[in-house]
Amino acid sequence: MSAQIAWKIAKVLIPFMIGAIIGGIVVGKAKQLRIDAVKLELAKTQQELAVCQDANATGQATIVSLTTELQSAQKSCTTRLRQKEHTAAEIKRIDGLKPGVKANETNANAGGSDTGDPILDGLNGMFIDEGSPTDRED
Repeated sequence: MSAQIAWKIAKVLIPFMIGAIIGGIVVGKAKQLRIDAVKLELAKTQQELAVCQDANATGQATIVSLTTELQSAQKSCTTRLRQKEHTAAEIKRIDGLKPGVKANETNANAGGSDTGDPILDGLNGMFIDEGSPTDRED
């Protein structure tokens, strides 16, 4: 009798145990699918991060290059502005000279040329002047 009771209990419990085992396997597979999906999302995000980091590095290199170019252009503009101011000052000084009146400073600025006309000597001196910047970047 106890064998019959055990057999009846086993008949009832065996399908539940099989269902529990199959359910455990299904739940395990579902969890593994979720884990795989999260790993895939992580790999995708890491790849996007790497692309962004590469873009950042390229952007930084561009910024450094443009900064260098800007500094070079600013130096060139400063040199040209200095030349312009020097030329304007010379023209203003020559404009103040009177024809036929010799001045010692005119002969000195003209590099020693002496035409007898201080305005002509001053104009000639603008092209012979040793003090003007020679590192022009035209």
